[in-house]
Amino acid sequence: MKRIVLFAALLVAAARMGWAGDVDLLAEGNSWRFSGGTEFPPGALGSFSVDEEGGAAIANLEYDFTQGGLYVAGAGNVRIEEGPTEIRFKFKADSPLTVAIRLVDKTNQTHQYQFAYTDEGQWQEYRVDLAEKAGLIFGGKSDKVLHFPITQVYFIAQKKGGSQSGKAQFRDVVMQ
Repeated sequence: MKRIVLFAALLVAAARMGWAGDVDLLAEGNSWRFSGGTEFPPGALGSFSVDEEGGAAIANLEYDFTQGGLYVAGAGNVRIEEGPTEIRFKFKADSPLTVAIRLVDKTNQTHQYQFAYTDEGQWQEYRVDLAEKAGLIFGGKSDKVLHFPITQVYFIAQKKGGSQSGKAQFRDVVMQ
């Protein structure tokens, strides 16, 4: 009985601190929207959707760089309170790309974590250590520190070499 009471107290404390365990970012995001990266004119074409596959949320990101653009993204509003220390996810695409996760914090500072994707058509697993500084940081407070809560998340496929058009997918996107 003491263990149950202690466990319940820990859950209440975690909820008060805003953190109660793993967060599936694809399930948490809302107001999903597509971005063609129009800051690199004319931007890329494509689409973004979050569907269910085998009982799990999966993000589908269609990309078309034939008319220009550098990246495509799916973006959603979230509210992730302080607590998580890492993000893990799986990514698969039709061709080699740069894959990225972009987090926007409460100061409107953007933290982008980028990785090379080379295993065409195969799921590749990635891990983001939130204690490490992101490779690309811009906007907001501009102090290179992630300030919770996180308010937006972007799932990005960036053009690499000859990648012109195709499909990229994110799954098992967990923040813990």
